Amino acid sequence: MLHGYRLYERELGFYREMASRVSFRVPAFYYGDLDLDTGRFILLLEDLAPARPYDILGGVPPEEARLVVQDMARHHAMWWESPEVESLDWLPWFDSQALEDEEKYAAARPVFLERVGDLLQPGVADLGGELLGRIAAIRRQIASPPWTFLHGDFHPNNLFLMESDGQRELRVVDWQVCSRGRGPRDLMYFLTSALTSENCEAHEEEFLALYHGELVGHGIRDLRLEDIRRQYRFSLLDLLHFFTVVVAILDFEVNDEARAVRDLLVARWGGAIHRHAPGDVLPGRSGGEA
Repeated sequence: MLHGYRLYERELGFYREMASRVSFRVPAFYYGDLDLDTGRFILLLEDLAPARPYDILGGVPPEEARLVVQDMARHHAMWWESPEVESLDWLPWFDSQALEDEEKYAAARPVFLERVGDLLQPGVADLGGELLGRIAAIRRQIASPPWTFLHGDFHPNNLFLMESDGQRELRVVDWQVCSRGRGPRDLMYFLTSALTSENCEAHEEEFLALYHGELVGHGIRDLRLEDIRRQYRFSLLDLLHFFTVVVAILDFEVNDEARAVRDLLVARWGGAIHRHAPGDVLPGRSGGEA
């Protein structure tokens, strides 16, 4: 499945062509290879110790999340609608497999409801029903301009913090789902994954403004804060799609830690979707996105 989604091809392409050029600090690349026929893949990277790893259960404190948002905005600004990024044949658009995603979502939804339906916040399951037949349109909207170079999987397990001489530096790993799409999708995924529900609600507007201000400060002039808010909220529709497929594919009953992660995702992701009610901007609804 991972090979079919070109995940290994993307990560190898990133480390071969982009790792030394992005504004993020990433592991040094020592060796990599991929057999395109079989999907056999190897990647040898630098050990990031003694950098401190985050984890999704512990999350990221708001004061450290500021560093992540600033670095993310700097990265997005650097590659904002870049012709160079557009020419990378291994880097797909966010909607490159939109129709397949739509089919997988339809197959995953009954399993998702069976496993966590009773845990969901009011309205989340009903909104999930409205997504049937609309996943491709949602993915296409996120792939439309203005686009940039997305990491795509900006959750705490992929982030490390190096602290030395009073300085903090973020390290970012796992570029398997990088793509071209709208920057607020990365921002939304990070904030809803890394912050507790309470911290996300309390600091969300602050981080949206910080992200926007960093983009403007790095030369992106034709983007309003309201545009960031709208794209962020719209991206929650794709989060519900992703949430559904993850719960259907992964077995969260294997141990207590896995069940804790599942419950945390229900609280954080389901809570954000419930709070923002993104069904109002659902394509095909009156007043929804074009």
